[in-house]
Amino acid sequence: MTSIGGRCPMTSLYHSERSFETCDCASSAKCVRKSALLNNTSGAVIFTVPGIYIGCYVVEALLQSDLTCFYNQTCITQLQSYLFSRVPINVTVLDKSVLLNFSENSTVEAIIDELMVDEWDKLILYKNYYNECKPTKCIYTYETKYSIIYIITILAGLIGGLTTALKLIVPRVVSVIAFCLRKWKLRHATIMPTIQT
Repeated sequence: MTSIGGRCPMTSLYHSERSFETCDCASSAKCVRKSALLNNTSGAVIFTVPGIYIGCYVVEALLQSDLTCFYNQTCITQLQSYLFSRVPINVTVLDKSVLLNFSENSTVEAIIDELMVDEWDKLILYKNYYNECKPTKCIYTYETKYSIIYIITILAGLIGGLTTALKLIVPRVVSVIAFCLRKWKLRHATIMPTIQT
């Protein structure tokens, strides 16, 4: 064993290149082959699982796999016969009749791309939403960009309204001020005594 920088011993690292038929993992991550169950002693293929792949990376192989076996009771039964389990596993075959947008051989990648939703229900029931969520407050914003015509119309309306208001208010205000000034002048007018000779 050798050490790196005198601190940690380095263990042996084994590297083996993986390839699947004509595809090499060094050149592509999407190399796959059909998954098979092998005999422990002879290494012979006992059962090839339809639709399930193995590859360079588990996730890539899973994405390229499909659920064909899980729509077939014979396939599930045969697969269960090779699994050694103390507790029996109850597996129900998937129902083909409920599929709308997907088929039994749609890849897992295609199903995930559609968010695993076979059909979107476009019926929107706000009452049910509010009954379920019971929000204490609901606020929404509506953003718009005003056009030049809208802005001119608003300004004209403001100017017209302001002009009308001033025509009604200004004469009355001037009359009240003039009245107050006359009263004040009358009160403060000095009376000059007249002398008769």
